[in-house]
Amino acid sequence: MSTRSWWVVLALVAGCAAPPGTSGPRDPSRLAAAGPGSPPGSRPASFAGATAFLPPNYECELFADYAAMRELGLLDELERLPGMDDFLSAIGGSYFSELDQIDRTRTAMVFDWSGSRPTNREVSVAEGRDLHPPAEVPAGCARVHIGRFDAVQVTEGPTSRPTAIWPSSSIVVVGGHDLLEPVLRGERAGGVPHSDLLPLVPGNGILMQAVICSLHGRSRMPFDDAFFLLTGPGKDAAADIEAGRLRLGADSDERLNLSVTLRFVQGSTRVAAFAQGWRDQLAEWGRAAAPAVRKVLTDVSVRQDGRDVDIAIDLGTLRQAITKVQNVALAMMAAQSRRP
Repeated sequence: MSTRSWWVVLALVAGCAAPPGTSGPRDPSRLAAAGPGSPPGSRPASFAGATAFLPPNYECELFADYAAMRELGLLDELERLPGMDDFLSAIGGSYFSELDQIDRTRTAMVFDWSGSRPTNREVSVAEGRDLHPPAEVPAGCARVHIGRFDAVQVTEGPTSRPTAIWPSSSIVVVGGHDLLEPVLRGERAGGVPHSDLLPLVPGNGILMQAVICSLHGRSRMPFDDAFFLLTGPGKDAAADIEAGRLRLGADSDERLNLSVTLRFVQGSTRVAAFAQGWRDQLAEWGRAAAPAVRKVLTDVSVRQDGRDVDIAIDLGTLRQAITKVQNVALAMMAAQSRRP
């Protein structure tokens, strides 16, 4: 897997692997009142003000609810991982802010499928507190005025010239200049997800998720290393997959769950074979695994629902999730040390 793909997987799955911390008690009433996607709410993974700036017919959406992750203590555990403090700080920096100021982010991507590898452009909207343009423009950036907005634009590096605007003190929008300018000048209304993406976006208790569509019939995939990891056990059937979702969530009891949902094209006869391929692969891995890993593998469920295959694991409470990931990590390190 590429380094980028490993970071995605680690941030979602192994983010709790640090030793248990001493996070203070959480106020359940604050948790219930947190923003969209936070447990135990029943709101979709979106927030007011985001859609006005997103591109039309976008094919991929990334969502993160940092407010809910703070309430659960998950961000505290992530920060204890080597290198993750800088990684999380860079997330805040990409919005010209500190991560502590950001509650939720929603990123929409559109793809160009014409080349040998798909390329993407994106617009990302962050919701938070005290979000303002920087007092001093960072090196490689310049202040610009687009429509009725004062903005900061990157002038060095990416050809897309990422541009940031602050519609209010609670919203910052960062995206490719070519995607944002028509909206900012009033030449185009805000966009909506592709019709194949929209049904997979909403959900309860979402902490973090990535949803992508328009996969069927593509010879090369965006994030192809991660896609191969998820489809490897059923690679022959994977040709019929049209959309996928990776989701980390929490229920009203603060139990974490990680799931992958793969949606096949209408009429596919390969769905059952794909699900069975995953069950067989998990059983094979379990037979060869150390006891701690085998226990985790037995907690993974593979379920077919119509044309969807859902691969999920109940990670338990934050402390239980930490223990599971630690046990797997220790077993993997032990196995590595025994190699000649």
